[in-house]
Amino acid sequence: SFLDFLRYLRYWKQPQFAKYLSYPHCLYFLDLLVPPSSDPDENLEDGDGSGGGERKKNNEQQTNSATDSGEAFRREMAQLPFRNFVHEQQFYSWQFRSARLYGKGSEGGKEEG
Repeated sequence: SFLDFLRYLRYWKQPQFAKYLSYPHCLYFLDLLVPPSSDPDENLEDGDGSGGGERKKNNEQQTNSATDSGEAFRREMAQLPFRNFVHEQQFYSWQFRSARLYGKGSEGGKEEG
């Protein structure tokens, strides 16, 4: 099912994979889309064996606080206007980020001289 596919994609949260993401905020949306109670392999996030007990505890606290917003988000994503709004906001965010990182180019084709 699609939910299983979303659960599978959570491996991207591991640092060895996350460093390759062009759009890292997608992990936040992934957390909102996958209900915490439906994640049978939550311990796989700590697959590096680095003693992730404290990390798991912090994740549980974050999960509990994000549960309400995740449920609301999933409910709203079923509505087309909300999906369009989220898509537009992502576009504006990356447009702003791109302009800040790479500059805006020449403004209106004016030549400096």
